[in-house]
Amino acid sequence: MSFVLSIKNAPPGSQWWRAEYYGGLISSGWLGISQPWQCPYAAYGAADVIVSVFDGNSNLKYKSLPFGPIYDGQEYVHDCSQSMLMFPAEASQFRNIMVTSVYPAQARVGQRANVNFELEHLGASERVTLYASIGNQGLWFDEILHTEYQYTFPEHSVWTKQYMFAAIDITSAISPGLYDAYAKIKEKNLVSPTLYDCLTVLGNQAEFYNFLIASYQKL
Repeated sequence: MSFVLSIKNAPPGSQWWRAEYYGGLISSGWLGISQPWQCPYAAYGAADVIVSVFDGNSNLKYKSLPFGPIYDGQEYVHDCSQSMLMFPAEASQFRNIMVTSVYPAQARVGQRANVNFELEHLGASERVTLYASIGNQGLWFDEILHTEYQYTFPEHSVWTKQYMFAAIDITSAISPGLYDAYAKIKEKNLVSPTLYDCLTVLGNQAEFYNFLIASYQKL
């Protein structure tokens, strides 16, 4: 195998693609839209590669200008939306997850508090489960309330900071008091440091109903 070429961001409705170089003498033949071309022929730095994309009725949807150079032993991706040749994205990586605040900092049962956190991402797009909890940090974190949801991070070619939040419903499972919070990515076992004393749960306010004067005396 000389090199591998694939495409991304093909126009909507695209089903097939093909590539050719050396004036069309070397061709990939028809490939499914997500199928890479594992070219067995030498590239020799070819700079006249052309990608064509078709719909299910063989109508041309996209055709690139000649691009390159292409070298043996490499993997390439042609981005149809930008007419750009690039190397495949690195494997997805995460780092530096940190809870920055809980908002509002005071809440009652029946309200909702957002655990705000940030992290950095590099590499290919990936869908992960974000998790946040409110509780008390001792020798370990005693979780009382938590939430989780899935989120797809887009591809990033450099380390990129992402600002996230997780909304937690304040229920009767938690008593009035001062609490801590943390966040994590479940699949990566990446856990933030604990943010201490970031949420005060208030007691329920006294409520009065049907207030009226039953009698009075004139002094």
